[in-house]
Amino acid sequence: MSKKTSSILLFAYDAHMDERTMTAVDEACEQMGLARADGQRLTFTAGGHPNLKPEDGSVAWGVLWVVPATAMVKLDAWAKERGLSRNVMMIICPAGPRIPATTYFAPTAPEGAPLVPELEAVIHGARLAKLDARYVAELEAFRKVSR
Repeated sequence: MSKKTSSILLFAYDAHMDERTMTAVDEACEQMGLARADGQRLTFTAGGHPNLKPEDGSVAWGVLWVVPATAMVKLDAWAKERGLSRNVMMIICPAGPRIPATTYFAPTAPEGAPLVPELEAVIHGARLAKLDARYVAELEAFRKVSR
């Protein structure tokens, strides 16, 4: 990434865990590694899109990216189509401290059953990122209620 280009840390817990998905957004996206959001639970909106909801004791896993600031326009449009908003939350990198990262979610959105393509993209991304098998199993359990 060019030293003159500003960038944003992005926590992806959805299809954007997949490097191909992120490089389609912008080729300059750089994967930093696994990260987690403590006190957040992965859920799906009434529209079937991945979302995060605050819940004590829960953990949502994902991937931390360095994203060119210019790519955020594309990501903002993607999120808006899904009823999500850009927010900042504290995430934890396995190798280090809590840091602020941008992510997209709608904490007050009604929950619903996942759309099959959305769910499969999350599961695929989780496997590619080599997330813990127990977490992937939790994701796979959503298949029972997907539509």
